[in-house]
Amino acid sequence: MADDEAVRNLRELGDRVQRRRHELALSVGDLSRKASIGRDAVTGVEAGRPIDDRVYRKLDAALEWNPGTCINIAQGAPRAEITEQEIGKAVFTALAEHDDIPADRIRAIRDSVIADLKGRGLL
Repeated sequence: MADDEAVRNLRELGDRVQRRRHELALSVGDLSRKASIGRDAVTGVEAGRPIDDRVYRKLDAALEWNPGTCINIAQGAPRAEITEQEIGKAVFTALAEHDDIPADRIRAIRDSVIADLKGRGLL
């Protein structure tokens, strides 16, 4: 991997960690405690600096992401360029064609799909 690409990947990881931390309403200190890592590790990741893989695994758990998500992002795993609203609308539209599925069940499925994608760090 080229150095520029590695830097971009780490910056992407930092941005996504910070965004997820905000979604969970966690301060840097909250996340460091929840992950059992130092505040410097959290700020380092968010600044786009490389960190030990053990820290990435702890962050995955604390951010409620699937195991390996931080490492995958840091290594340049592709990210869908689609919004949560677009995914929700697509799920709702696809399932709404079935007359036998109540609207509240469709909403629950939509929410479950979005939660799963967030859990994988794809949203």
